[in-house]
Amino acid sequence: MEEQSVVVKPRDVMPEGARTLPARYYTDPALFKAELDGLFGRMWFYAGRSEEATRAGQYFVRELNGHNIVVTRNTTGRVRAFHNICRHRGTRICTEVSGQLSVMRGPTISTGG
Repeated sequence: MEEQSVVVKPRDVMPEGARTLPARYYTDPALFKAELDGLFGRMWFYAGRSEEATRAGQYFVRELNGHNIVVTRNTTGRVRAFHNICRHRGTRICTEVSGQLSVMRGPTISTGG
């Protein structure tokens, strides 16, 4: 297998007076996470179309900024989004990409019957 070489652009290709961020801004996982949290953690963003959940209990799942989110329509017709995790056991509630549920609960919760 052939090794790939790293190409470093010489400084003379940059306009005079231009500056770049220190290398850690491009490689540090903590800075990357902080940037994602700043972008996705404080504002609304597109997760899907309301037509993807037309009936009560119909849902779809998205992975957004490292969080597994389930988007569903409730019995009053409103679209809601939640972290796709059971607070009781910490397991995923919805394991399929989309589907229909009569009641949203984790797999270890008793049905009471």
